[in-house]
Amino acid sequence: MRLQPSSPYSQRIEKIVFAASFLLWPINSQYILAKFLAFKQFYAHLLEYCQLNKPYVLGMNCSFYYFEGVAYAGLQEPHNALNSFLVAYEIMKSGEGALSNDLFSYVDTNDDSTNITETEFLIKVMGIMEQHNYSEQLVTLGLLALKDCDNKTLLPDVYNILFKSELLTNRYQEALHTLLSNPVNDTRRNCLRELLSRLLENNKREILVHLNYKDMEEYVNIVSSL
Repeated sequence: MRLQPSSPYSQRIEKIVFAASFLLWPINSQYILAKFLAFKQFYAHLLEYCQLNKPYVLGMNCSFYYFEGVAYAGLQEPHNALNSFLVAYEIMKSGEGALSNDLFSYVDTNDDSTNITETEFLIKVMGIMEQHNYSEQLVTLGLLALKDCDNKTLLPDVYNILFKSELLTNRYQEALHTLLSNPVNDTRRNCLRELLSRLLENNKREILVHLNYKDMEEYVNIVSSL
């Protein structure tokens, strides 16, 4: 007998098969099933897999909270995704857990087994949230990354993502402050052009005039005159 894809019976069988695979799949440090589910964007099943493994084993809890965040992000639950990512981050900071680069191999094709830094983790998480256009949560993550940054070479990336998120959420003053803090001159100019364009498009000329552009005032005058 061939099952209809949408029949109640086939749906029950599918749930049983997935539940069995979750329970029988050996838990290992490579997180093969979790990475597979994330790669295939089976977010509901990924979340179920994580929840079936609760309470998380010490030493693996950081990774499971990360995959929880991935699942929630894919399920359009940005608040829960942020909370899970932040729990993973706090575990990393406490020294009770770590994440290796190969954990992200399902998106990065990276076989590096060395542990990532806390700032690298936040940037990877920001990339996930950016894919889903969760600008409010990106602002929170970006500010946290700037506050706790442990690698100055990563700052331009953080500033750039934070600026775009602040711009999308109409935080114009904050966006200006972020772009002025970016150490890369070309990026500062590009971001400033984006800010001015958005202000003009949204008819925010009064805000445009009263913002304090500091050492980029001359550049603003040139761009505004075009």
